[in-house]
Amino acid sequence: DLQSRPAVETSLEDPLAMVRANVIYGVVRGADGEPVDKARVALFGMEGDEIAWDADYDALRLDHVTTGADGAFRLRTEKTGAVLLAASAPEHPPVAHRLTLDAASGPRSIDVSLDPGHAIHGTVRLNGRPLGGASVRARVAGSARSTDLDGVGGVWIAGRVHASGGVFGTGEDGSFSLTGLDDATRTLSVLGIDRHLVLRDVTRLAAIDVSPPADGVVVDISAAVVRVEVRSGLKLISGAQIGVRPADGGGASFKPSTDGTVDILLSADTPAWVEVEHERYGEVKQELPGYAAGSKTVVTLDLGPPKARASARIVLRDASGVPVRQAGFQVLDPNEGNPIHGFDGGLGLRKSEDGVYVLEDLEAGKRTLVVTPDRPTDVFRGPYVRIVRSVMLAAGRETALELEARKGARVMLRVRGADGEL
Repeated sequence: DLQSRPAVETSLEDPLAMVRANVIYGVVRGADGEPVDKARVALFGMEGDEIAWDADYDALRLDHVTTGADGAFRLRTEKTGAVLLAASAPEHPPVAHRLTLDAASGPRSIDVSLDPGHAIHGTVRLNGRPLGGASVRARVAGSARSTDLDGVGGVWIAGRVHASGGVFGTGEDGSFSLTGLDDATRTLSVLGIDRHLVLRDVTRLAAIDVSPPADGVVVDISAAVVRVEVRSGLKLISGAQIGVRPADGGGASFKPSTDGTVDILLSADTPAWVEVEHERYGEVKQELPGYAAGSKTVVTLDLGPPKARASARIVLRDASGVPVRQAGFQVLDPNEGNPIHGFDGGLGLRKSEDGVYVLEDLEAGKRTLVVTPDRPTDVFRGPYVRIVRSVMLAAGRETALELEARKGARVMLRVRGADGEL
């Protein structure tokens, strides 16, 4: 019995909690009057007719809870004035109630009813053929905001709540099913496609507006398909990052390639640049002219031979000859100071009982080696001074180095204010 529960849980540390807090409680029920399990209920601050947006999400959401089998919820907030109580559940569109709270309002009881939602069923096609692995987004038509708000409340627009834009994947036959929608018109668009790189305007041009319920909806992408093959001579090279960017500028979209190929979708007659990056082979790019919609083209980018590789054998001991059993390693470009190998490049933190470290598969050439002895974590240094050495890593050879780890001085600072207090 909700009404028999204490309105606010007080504590000795906060004796004024009973005075400050507003409590809202009730039950979420379906159209049949039965409690709804796993419904998400949240309370948001309001500014006019919209949610009070804040860069800090925790400050945006005043309180939230997920219901149990009894559908009961209980929220509290110290805020007064306009608030939005929003609720949603699987297979149900979200609903909301705008409330006005004041310090003297006391506990507020409100039951929330969720009606069955509508559905949109359809298929994504590429040049008229079903397309599996596509991500379909549904957002309220004309909405500038489609934030999910952790699945609760949808988007507050002009005094009503709309279901927020979820992302749904298509099956192998290109089919998709969007459920739990209200009756607002949705704009359906494709965000991404497995194994495909998509240049900006392709999916935007395929977007369509649909009012639920609807069945047999078709989102048809009309595009040129360019298969990029990354090779070294005749050999396909896996592990490359392949990207595409508009010819007139703008950021590139990248996708890793596990088999040396990737398919790029371009709008008809739209030139672009394709770029390939590979740790062992370097970089290459090529301009793509415009292609006709529905066409299929294969473009080969040759990375040439792999960069020369080297290795290093490092003996690391302290001034007494005792092995240093843990250290962090980085290899930098001596000209630009950028990491070639490091904590993100596979070297990172290493351990060795005898203080001998072997670094393999390094890019040959003149490099700057940075060693942090006895580095306890990837964040904090140990008691030793960082070692920086300029080394020449010869291709096909192991470079031997003996390094001495020296302990650094410790400095204690005392900070005093203008009044002389520490």
